[in-house]
Amino acid sequence: MNIGYIWQQPAVDFTQTGAPQLHMRGVIHGLQKLGHTVRIITYYQGTPHYSDDFRHWHPIAVNYTHPLKRPIQSIQGRLKLPYFNYFTNQAFAQAILAAMPSADLFYERFHLMHYGAMFACRQLKVPLVYEVNGDIVAEQKEFNIKTNRGQWPITKKLTKYAFKQATKIIAVGETIRQRTIESWAVDPHKVVVVPNGTDVELFVNSDQTLPPQLQAYDFSPPTIVFVGGFQPWHGVDLITRAFHELSQHHPTAQLLLVGDGPQITNIEQMVAKHNLQQRVIFAGRINHRYLPAILQAVDIAVIYHPSSAANLVESPLKIYEYMAAGKAVVAPDFPHMQKIIDHQQTGILAPPDNPTALAACWQKLLDNPDLINRLGQAAQKQAITHHSWLATARKVNTHLLTLTTTS
Repeated sequence: MNIGYIWQQPAVDFTQTGAPQLHMRGVIHGLQKLGHTVRIITYYQGTPHYSDDFRHWHPIAVNYTHPLKRPIQSIQGRLKLPYFNYFTNQAFAQAILAAMPSADLFYERFHLMHYGAMFACRQLKVPLVYEVNGDIVAEQKEFNIKTNRGQWPITKKLTKYAFKQATKIIAVGETIRQRTIESWAVDPHKVVVVPNGTDVELFVNSDQTLPPQLQAYDFSPPTIVFVGGFQPWHGVDLITRAFHELSQHHPTAQLLLVGDGPQITNIEQMVAKHNLQQRVIFAGRINHRYLPAILQAVDIAVIYHPSSAANLVESPLKIYEYMAAGKAVVAPDFPHMQKIIDHQQTGILAPPDNPTALAACWQKLLDNPDLINRLGQAAQKQAITHHSWLATARKVNTHLLTLTTTS
């Protein structure tokens, strides 16, 4: 099939290795390995571009004009009126059609107010697949995204309409699937679940060295690692509190925090308050290529988002990366985590929102090195079998094939 992969989100830096970029690369490369021609169409350096390999980007000439565009946008801007994003979406639809005039279907990573692919699909009469990576309503609240009084009703109506037009919707988790159905009145039969994955080969066969900022550290003492953003929904404060409790009973353990974000100052103050500066290592943001080496250097890997963010972090990439690296994983005991981690078989599920309980789980592992090894080996085996990007692409492919045979 000729598949157009759409991400209409502007200001995307594809030289970075954030979760969206990793996910797109993984799914696209997986579909290409399965024999499909996949072209990504997105904004690159501010204008519509396409690429077949994420390395070579080609500008798309768009000559879309509309006589009402300038006066309407001028009035909207001056009076701060709600907007439909109609002209931008029509222009992007023209870019999609120019880049892939003979596509068999379009697959879009969904984002609010971006529906250019919907227009393109309507013109070509081909299926439209939306990929939904989070609970859109919950994200608006958690990220404190403000809109003027009239904008959110318009956004909701447009989103409901876009989902109605979609041929298939792929959610990365069951909770996100249910919330999509309930929030947007979507036909349950067209919403399916395909969890995220990881680049298993990168973590299993890596020969990368540690990043320069970590090469002087001694990782022979037992070390626990967290990798991710210092955001409220990632629970780094809970992890730090748990480590404070662990440190009182395990005087040689270390905590390695990889990443940065708005909460980092609060975490640094918490570490200083408990005199843990010599035992907590702040690595900062690192290039993703160094992550396999970092995981190989540590003993336990943790993810511990609070229950308030359970709907935001349903299929986190980092847990699959931890597993692929063969680490003993500790995660919060939420239903979606139970589908990834088999408690005491491929990892440990800790009671959520409870630093004391999290510290006890770490203590149990540090007191039993054989258990650390057994859990890590089992987790890696599961990752290799079930959580590669190719496995994810195969699941996506199963749904795509049904669309082209019935459309």
